[in-house]
Amino acid sequence: HDLGRLVAHLLLVDAVARIGERRLADRLRALLEGYQGGVGAILHRPTLDWHVAASLLHLAERIALRPLLRGWYLHVDYAVLEAERLLRGERDLVRRRDKGRPASSAASIR
Repeated sequence: HDLGRLVAHLLLVDAVARIGERRLADRLRALLEGYQGGVGAILHRPTLDWHVAASLLHLAERIALRPLLRGWYLHVDYAVLEAERLLRGERDLVRRRDKGRPASSAASIR
């Protein structure tokens, strides 16, 4: 769960700070490989995706409760769309997002 929350935060940071897809994928890959090496086990990707999606939705809820943040609704839209893509298997955390990323208002965060 904690790993999923950390990955969700990185995804939102990328959406706001424009880290860039390649740099984000590199950071996520290093994080996941380091975690696997540290615990000595291979991550079950569908479970990780589920935890990241749940964390994105939790963060979206918290963001929505703070409407004073500029563009808060775009962050919520982004978090919900990314969670949906993870659960549908359309998003690979360690590869560039070139599997037909949906056009949405979240794109204007960038």
